[in-house]
Amino acid sequence: MRSARGPERERGPFVLFGENMVAHTLEYDRETPQFLGFDVWQAEEERFLPFGDAEFVFESIGLRTVPVVERRDATAFGDEYGRGADLDYEIPESAYREGRAEGVVLRNDERGARAKVVAEAFRERHESADDEPETDTERLVDRYCTERRIEKAAHRLVDEGEWAQLRMPMMEDLPMAVVDDIFAEEHREIAREDWEIDAAELRSRVSSRCAPILQDRVD
Repeated sequence: MRSARGPERERGPFVLFGENMVAHTLEYDRETPQFLGFDVWQAEEERFLPFGDAEFVFESIGLRTVPVVERRDATAFGDEYGRGADLDYEIPESAYREGRAEGVVLRNDERGARAKVVAEAFRERHESADDEPETDTERLVDRYCTERRIEKAAHRLVDEGEWAQLRMPMMEDLPMAVVDDIFAEEHREIAREDWEIDAAELRSRVSSRCAPILQDRVD
């Protein structure tokens, strides 16, 4: 694929990032596309494309992109809303439902920096349990393997179907679907943590969380 900015630029392969619109876990008032893209990684040059080029890539394969809320100078944005852990940005109104959006993606194309700000009501992570995690794998599961994420992955396995279509044999595929979703959504934060992840332990711990949730929905 090539960019709209010129035939000599932006060849693939690309890695596409976006949001799967799962209406079963978040009700929308208006019709939504199945997928909204927000980022494209250019694998050969190991960089994110500017948003205009990313839009072209998504449009060329028939996918829509998230609505652009505003474009701001990065320094002015930081001065107004803070930076890093001190960021205080109010989630805007949703384009697809009454009330606030689920979240926003902040982009600094000059620096290649990205941040995802999620509204408190829709966070896919939870506070640590009373027992402090002892391994990096346990910390990852404790932070990211939430009930909402498991439900979302289960719906994808039945092609966004209703809960009545869920069956316990899905446990064969559900844990890895949850793991895939965790790394697709949270890979940058996980990389910054520099955790040592044990693959067998990860699958076991995710499976132990998936089983009772799926059983409860099937019953």
